[in-house]
Amino acid sequence: MKLLAPGLGHAATGRIWVYRSEQATVFQCTETREGRHPEAFLAGYRGYILADAYAGHNGLYGPERATPISCWAHVRRKFHELMNDQPLARRLVEDIGEIYGIERDLEFVDDGVRRQSRIQRALPRIAAMEQCLRHSQPQTTPGSALGKAIAYALNRWPHLTTYTSQGFLPIDNNPAENALRPWAIGRKNWLFFGSLVGGQRAAIIATMIDNCRRQGIDPFIYLQDTTAALHRGCTDYHDLTPLASASRRDQRTTA
Repeated sequence: MKLLAPGLGHAATGRIWVYRSEQATVFQCTETREGRHPEAFLAGYRGYILADAYAGHNGLYGPERATPISCWAHVRRKFHELMNDQPLARRLVEDIGEIYGIERDLEFVDDGVRRQSRIQRALPRIAAMEQCLRHSQPQTTPGSALGKAIAYALNRWPHLTTYTSQGFLPIDNNPAENALRPWAIGRKNWLFFGSLVGGQRAAIIATMIDNCRRQGIDPFIYLQDTTAALHRGCTDYHDLTPLASASRRDQRTTA
């Protein structure tokens, strides 16, 4: 996002980060793309992180830090761009389509069944893909588009299989990328943030709206109710989140 920076003679480039879990979304606005920003936001986190291959994320991972998961959609995208000219790329796209087909079959099962099915059905296909790529890599020019796509996949291969180790892990980070689409569209209309503080406020508002949307809550009504509760002196902020509001609504519905 463009960010007004008086004295530079031109607009700076601010950054919008998205952190998305199964239950919540958070947007963050920073003045740079340095890895220190997600490291500070996720300090102390020891779970799994599914992110793109940006080098700034590397500080998040390690024995005493989070476990990385690589995104199959990013791998597929690189081969999909070449599939009309490269038979190997077409084959890889079809193979990746098969493991996505397995995920569709498992959409409504519990995590234990999903994990077992991934191990039994997806892992053998993934192993066959790896064998194919390693066989093809020496025969492919490293600097070619196909060579780069193969290297991209193989460099991330151990983390591409991580999702099969747990039934609750996702296969890609498409939901996070989809959450950023309104920003990509909006920046053509907003033109810029007036300041870093303005960008941070926009991130807070977008966080509220996205979480209301995920819970099926009208953001305007939620803001009215929450503001009223704050004026009444409520300090139990966890009780004021869209998730908590939706939980109370569901309890009233089933009472």
